[in-house]
Amino acid sequence: MALSISIVICAHNEEHYIAGCIESILNNNDGNLLEIIVVDNCSTDRTAEIARRYPVKLVQNDHFLGLTASRRVGLLHATGNLTAYVDCDNKINPQWFTIIQREFLKSPSLICLSGPYRYPELGWAKYWTHRLLNFVFSWAVYMIFGVMLRGGNFVIRPKCADDFADVARRTNFHGEDVMLAQKFAQRGRCKYVESFWAAASIRHFQRTGFFRLMWQYFKDFISIRIFNMFNSCRADQNNWRCTPATEH
Repeated sequence: MALSISIVICAHNEEHYIAGCIESILNNNDGNLLEIIVVDNCSTDRTAEIARRYPVKLVQNDHFLGLTASRRVGLLHATGNLTAYVDCDNKINPQWFTIIQREFLKSPSLICLSGPYRYPELGWAKYWTHRLLNFVFSWAVYMIFGVMLRGGNFVIRPKCADDFADVARRTNFHGEDVMLAQKFAQRGRCKYVESFWAAASIRHFQRTGFFRLMWQYFKDFISIRIFNMFNSCRADQNNWRCTPATEH
């Protein structure tokens, strides 16, 4: 029996990307997509207006600011057997839904599925450099620690909801996916599949620089995963409520 999938897209001023992301999901839907939930995190541009053009559940999150907080708000509104997260500037690949069904149906103990980003806009040399370095790093991490997660391309079971509260105060762009991976791994089996990729924009490379951004990811991983520098970042789960985030 196929599993229904809720997809959460967290957005803050994403008017240039939100349409492409939603369309990639709709165009690749294999019939098991239950809903797309767009969590608009205090956008001041046309993000919400553009999202309303599509068959999505729009949630206005004006209270719980930050990426991790928005992800949990989206999960609280999700009704599918599985909840997937796709970043606004990502586009899923044609086999994305098929891989989800295959992996979760064959392994009831699987709690989280994730895969890499690919950057087709980088240009030939940097594209393949990134793919090679990412492959080596990701699989080394996966083989050593048993978990690897890309924050803009992963799927979880509903039982992971409370794990977002523990990392909610860590709202920096870097590092939150490493902390989430640690939490998910404590609940069950996590799997990283190379073919479960999403095409991502290169805006972060353009803003930060190619090698500098890759170094930032590596440094944050080491500081969080190896040295556990952020274990003291705890959030009071009683502060989490679904009601202030309203649907439209």
